[in-house]
Amino acid sequence: MELRIGIEKYETNKYSIKSIEYIQGILHSFAELNEPNSNLVFEYEIVEFGKSENISETLKKRFYIFENQQINLLDISKETFLDILKVWFFNNGELRNLNISPDKQENQINDFFQLLEDILKVNKILKIENLKSENEKVHLELGIDYEYIILKCEETNYILYFTFWD
Repeated sequence: MELRIGIEKYETNKYSIKSIEYIQGILHSFAELNEPNSNLVFEYEIVEFGKSENISETLKKRFYIFENQQINLLDISKETFLDILKVWFFNNGELRNLNISPDKQENQINDFFQLLEDILKVNKILKIENLKSENEKVHLELGIDYEYIILKCEETNYILYFTFWD
């Protein structure tokens, strides 16, 4: 059988999404839809960083914006994570002006979470707290507002982040 990435049609007429790129596409779409007609730039992204016994040290080695940070990881619930998604998808940019019904927002958030579950097999969700930097370049790259989430998954770990800056 030929291995395919992306959307596959099965005998049951259901579709299966099997690609991290699909998740990235959703994140990029929400970021772009939230960008106002101004100098603000929204960036929503998910990046694989591998399994690690010490997540903080791995983040510091892999991503220079964490290099001199005191990284505090907070274990968060699914409900807290869904609230974070709602803020960044619907309440932090231009989409908040469209009067999207709460039910539709909730459905979109739940569908996105289900994709994460199906594709990544998420075991645990952690939030990086209290980031700050004396280094102006790093401070600017963190953004005006930001959220960094660690998704501990079956096969590897991911950092999911939301940020905007001018």
